[in-house]
Amino acid sequence: MNTLRTKLVHCGTITYVYNYESSKNIIAFSFEDEAVQLQRSLATNFIDDYAVIGFTLSINTDDVSSLQTRLDNFLSHIAKRGLKYIAVLDIAKKDPCVHLITNKTAKLTDEQLTSIWENKVIRDYISYDELLMRYVTAARKSHMLTSQYIFTSDKLKKPRILHNDSADIFFYEHEIMDVGTCDVYEISDPQHGIITVSEYMGISY
Repeated sequence: MNTLRTKLVHCGTITYVYNYESSKNIIAFSFEDEAVQLQRSLATNFIDDYAVIGFTLSINTDDVSSLQTRLDNFLSHIAKRGLKYIAVLDIAKKDPCVHLITNKTAKLTDEQLTSIWENKVIRDYISYDELLMRYVTAARKSHMLTSQYIFTSDKLKKPRILHNDSADIFFYEHEIMDVGTCDVYEISDPQHGIITVSEYMGISY
């Protein structure tokens, strides 16, 4: 017998509440692909009330096979310890690049960073809306062209996932409803039917 169930995914500044009918808890909906997981990881680790600093690292197409090694070398000049990062390969365009975000601010100039990377480096402030769009769009395009297109550190925090009563307790104890804006929409899942999504944006404490 189907009953109304809740899945809550807390990503720090964004909390997703999924309400659906099913006879059991759904661990993963059909739409929760790698791009959605990337979006959640970005929100959990890098988004706050302010814009963040991101890097755009130009590459040549033949750099892809050695990209992890090049990233490791580049990142070692930003911080020696405590570094979290997500890098997404963007090769589905005329000028391929890597989008990189870290939790540390590089004290080097763009010219010095360009010298280390051995190609053009652009550093800019990114709003969280632009951050999510830029990284997720790049991932969805690049996954059709190469098997490895997302690079991450092992220090990333994971979103918190709760179901039913545990989700309700967390929701009310952290006053999620009062922390910011809320968008409500529906998703049609081919395996699990209609899912109502409430997306809360704001920092909870």
